[in-house]
Amino acid sequence: GEWGFYHPYLDQNKCIGCRKCVRACQVCNQPSKNAPIDVYAAIAKDDHIHETSSSGGFCTALSKHFLERGGIVYGTALDENFVLCHQRVSELKDLYKIQGSKYVETKLDKIYQSVEADIKTKPTLFIGTPCNVGGLLSYLGNKDTSNLYTVSFICGGISSTRMLKESLGAKLNGLRKLEFRRGSKSALWLTYDNGKTTCLSRETNPYLIGYYHKFMHRSSCFNCQYATNNRVGDITCGDFWGLKTGRFLNQISKGVSVVICTTSKGQQLIKETESLFELEPHDFKETLERNLRLSTPSEYTSKTVKFRKLYPKWGMNHSAIIAIGLNYWIAYSYKELKAVVKRLIGRK
Repeated sequence: GEWGFYHPYLDQNKCIGCRKCVRACQVCNQPSKNAPIDVYAAIAKDDHIHETSSSGGFCTALSKHFLERGGIVYGTALDENFVLCHQRVSELKDLYKIQGSKYVETKLDKIYQSVEADIKTKPTLFIGTPCNVGGLLSYLGNKDTSNLYTVSFICGGISSTRMLKESLGAKLNGLRKLEFRRGSKSALWLTYDNGKTTCLSRETNPYLIGYYHKFMHRSSCFNCQYATNNRVGDITCGDFWGLKTGRFLNQISKGVSVVICTTSKGQQLIKETESLFELEPHDFKETLERNLRLSTPSEYTSKTVKFRKLYPKWGMNHSAIIAIGLNYWIAYSYKELKAVVKRLIGRK
């Protein structure tokens, strides 16, 4: 697409009018959504999983549970060209590939067909954005999904791979690993073949500015059918932003997951795996204040209009720097100046 996003394409020369694509479309046939049943704050008991995960390690610990029992897990991983793709994982040694947050659109290819084949014989866990999960459920339709368990994460919207790679440019040369999160900290960590790591701040990196200020999302994100209290899939998880009570308050800097069960299958899965987690029941309302995408889509603002007007001529980085506005850079400069002054005073 124009902004680098993936879109369905119908080849009229091959179309036989069967309307199978329409029946499988999550826009034409929206999957069911369910109100929250149980809500937990969760932390993986495995310290290594917790320390190497974006939040409380819920998805990684759950994935490990499936793989250890001969199941299959689907999640997202960056390929050798730094394109985010959904991948099938069948062995524990490959679990690390799909661990961690990635703030970019995933390429699905024929992953739904792969899931369809696996659920005939194996317990299968599928993790993705709400629209990834909704698309899978619409694709499967009335097929037997008793072996399928779905986890959607709280999604703030997606930006395109093209914009990410355009923003990084020459920084991609010799790049071995790209990370978007380390615990509760957000930035871009670039690790190179020579072992050196560079950190790009979310306050100054044009891609992260555009992502976190939500002006370069896919158009459908601004009208997302899944950004509601009622959730798609069996479980919704994410960062427990807004945690105000309970024994995990001192763990926020390390990461705490919110786990929202919305089906009886999701409840049963938590019951079967509760030994893997420190779990604490919470009220759904507690996470709504800070996790806005549980109630409403991102707003289409004047910054989005400006960015989209500038991008065709000025490209990713220049457009993002201009679209965020002069007031942002004044406030950022003032903040940095205060920090410098504070350090200088502290040396005396």
